[in-house]
Amino acid sequence: MLKNIKAIIIDVDDCMYPKSLGIGKQFVERVEQYAKNLLKYDDKQTVELLSIWTKDDEKGLAFLHERGVNRENAMDYICALDVSKIEYDDKLRKQLEEFPIRKIVYTNSTHSHIDDVLNGQLKIKDLFEDFYTTKESGYVFKHNALAFEKILKYYDLEAGTTAMLEDNPKYLAAAKQNGITTIWVRENMDSAAYPYKDKDYPYVDYIVKDINQALGLFKTGNMVRDRALAEAMSR
Repeated sequence: MLKNIKAIIIDVDDCMYPKSLGIGKQFVERVEQYAKNLLKYDDKQTVELLSIWTKDDEKGLAFLHERGVNRENAMDYICALDVSKIEYDDKLRKQLEEFPIRKIVYTNSTHSHIDDVLNGQLKIKDLFEDFYTTKESGYVFKHNALAFEKILKYYDLEAGTTAMLEDNPKYLAAAKQNGITTIWVRENMDSAAYPYKDKDYPYVDYIVKDINQALGLFKTGNMVRDRALAEAMSR
């Protein structure tokens, strides 16, 4: 399957850097701050927004938009995270430099956030063909299969020759609905958020511990579904 891949779509948060840094958790905190500090929501209104957003961020943003909030402004505030914990990774840069296929970044966040992470911290932004966000998708988020239909069309990609590298399995489920090869970046196999049972993730083609392992195994064609085997093969 990997031999036919001509393009790879790569997520940013908890994928380009370790999930254990806890940076991704800031998104919900920023939603709460936005509601209280800028929209002046009371506690009841804030809880209502958070209950929607944490279940479905696309519906959460639509909730704000329906109430007259500018979606771009909201996303700019919410995605202004503190990324100072992310450290430059020389191995990652070298692997991306040597990676011969099309490389496209796709995130549910913003271009400013992409720049903060990929340019400001990781120093790898120059190694990607392009950057696709919720703005380009028309605010269709990645858990929606339509989002991947849109990005395939946007870049004239063929699903059968495209792979997606992503830490969130529900986004991989949407990608697989479009026929995209799915690679799950799962830093911690004991994660309480996603208790691992192979049968629960039939839409996942491969499992890796991080982006460096994915790129390394991708080039050799030795990527496998079982992460323990993948780790053994990469030693």
